[in-house]
Amino acid sequence: MGKKQKDWVEERNKLGDELRDDYLPISTTFKDENTPPKNLVETTIDTDIPTATIELNQGPSPQNRTRNIQYAFDPVDNATAKQLSSPFSFLSPENIPLPVFQHANRLVPSSLGVPWPTSFPTTFQSKYWVEVEERTRAYTQELLALRPGKYQAKYIEAVIDGAVSLLVNAVPMGNLTRLKSLTKLYVFFFLSDDLVNSNNRVTMVPSHVDGKDEQEPEYTVYNMLAKEFLSEDFVQGKRLLESVISWISAAQHTPPETFPTLEDYMAYRASDVGAGMEFACDITLSNTDIEAVEHLRSLCEKHFLLTNDLYSYAKEAIAEQEHGDSVLNAVRVVQRLMNTSENSSKAIVRQVIWDVERQMNEEYERLLQDAPKSQLTYAQGLIVCAAGNMFFSATCARYARVVEGSRLHV
Repeated sequence: MGKKQKDWVEERNKLGDELRDDYLPISTTFKDENTPPKNLVETTIDTDIPTATIELNQGPSPQNRTRNIQYAFDPVDNATAKQLSSPFSFLSPENIPLPVFQHANRLVPSSLGVPWPTSFPTTFQSKYWVEVEERTRAYTQELLALRPGKYQAKYIEAVIDGAVSLLVNAVPMGNLTRLKSLTKLYVFFFLSDDLVNSNNRVTMVPSHVDGKDEQEPEYTVYNMLAKEFLSEDFVQGKRLLESVISWISAAQHTPPETFPTLEDYMAYRASDVGAGMEFACDITLSNTDIEAVEHLRSLCEKHFLLTNDLYSYAKEAIAEQEHGDSVLNAVRVVQRLMNTSENSSKAIVRQVIWDVERQMNEEYERLLQDAPKSQLTYAQGLIVCAAGNMFFSATCARYARVVEGSRLHV
């Protein structure tokens, strides 16, 4: 083993040891109550912590700037997407952005140093990322204050960064009011993901949505969110809350140890990616519209899941190695089904993602033929959501910090 490789292995192992400390809350019990462990803060946020390295596009107006990134990586070696013929034409950099993108800035990831092995020509990012980040920071502090304890500054910053980055990249078409509401939900998601095995009761949800406050105290946070979303728009809010309950409830149950096929795994794990976009963009579809775009929505849900799994696998694998955490990931499913290596499994998952993109483009082209504006707007929103999720995944500090060479340098 060469010196460079040896140094990286040592650094990776060190990061593996730090993963749980960085991303999980710390117990409030100390040997000496007057000397808490180093780097711990109470439910306050250190606003001086640097959150970015590279500022992408500076413009004359704050709304023409795009959010900074620290990392960029591709989990698959030598990955080059098969080129489709003019895929997703509305995303082409040569085309003027549609009116529906008035709240977003276009990004060309490959020109920003972000590996982009996909058929999506570009992606979008919300113009309101500064305001969203400010609201996210304040809400995270409010939410963590409901659970007495001390939290590492890195953990708090990771929640904020993850929630903001996913929202402004995956749902960039929303107006500012709706995004400020949605960011609270994304913080709730990230806390649920981190605390699912910690007997935490801040992220408890009821079994259904009925539009009435639940009396149980463990639903306090959910009740506050539900009231806000339902008062903004009852129909869209109810659908959004139903997707929240479905996702969090599934995460809080023990999954099967094995899956017969990758398709079975995707059916088990895929979540509704359209509900958040509908709420952000104030879209209400008729039953006819929903049926017409159902296949595309299903494809986008698969793309969203497989992309997150592919990019988060390294983090999950190290957490398993160092702490015994279970891995529920498409890469591991493929590895077991095909009895192949991790690298080969990741390459296979990438191939599946590309095939999903091909089907997404075909379905979008079909809709272009005679679909009404409402269906096309919804379809474009779903595709932008999938593309934005890929940009988020490729630049996500939570995923990238354990990957060699992922840190960007000015």
